[in-house]
Amino acid sequence: MRDPSLKSNLMLYDLDIGEIKAVMDADFITKWRTAAVAVHSLKLFAKSDYKTVAFIGLGEIGKATLKVFFDTIDRDMTIRIFNYKDRAEVIIKEYSEFSGKHKIKWEKYDDYLQMVKGCDVIVSSITYAEKDFADESVYEKGCLLIPVHTLGFQGCDLTFDKIFGDDKGHIEGFKYFDRFRSFNEVADVVNGKCSGRENDEERIIAYNIGIALHDIYYAGKICALIETK
Repeated sequence: MRDPSLKSNLMLYDLDIGEIKAVMDADFITKWRTAAVAVHSLKLFAKSDYKTVAFIGLGEIGKATLKVFFDTIDRDMTIRIFNYKDRAEVIIKEYSEFSGKHKIKWEKYDDYLQMVKGCDVIVSSITYAEKDFADESVYEKGCLLIPVHTLGFQGCDLTFDKIFGDDKGHIEGFKYFDRFRSFNEVADVVNGKCSGRENDEERIIAYNIGIALHDIYYAGKICALIETK
């Protein structure tokens, strides 16, 4: 894992006695939590027969998301990746070993428009985009967008059927929030308080900006594992 440009540490306290339990590397926790949450949204909101997943942006977060996805893959799949700096072959070689018993077809793209066209799920971890990847009309019925980093899909906010996020406070500052057709928090779907995907034609966006509670939860789990050693 390369060092991120912004370093972070986490102090975990035992609230029963008010004492610190550990100072932990939050870079590691945040990286894998972010990846796990993105894949959770994919499993929760993708249409039932999805077969094509595009991964845009394969830095540390993007590669972690791809790894978590392979760890949970449950069907034959076509994986589309963007050939940034001709790194596609390196990624294919590195991650093909994780496919297990399922058949994986890899597709390399040099054009974002062609990459997202006709794709069932698009996961984007890109940290810079001058404009949207494509006009919203390019995304077909049943498409799921998972912008791990939120750039590249602003026009879709106005036209997609449903938008979900991990916290309303993170999303309500978006330019078109007041014009979303539908918005709910992911936790409300998990807890059965509202519907998620209701049919295979809905176009859905899942914005998971990240909440500190997730990192604290995982930190607690890591400490518990250490204490049992």
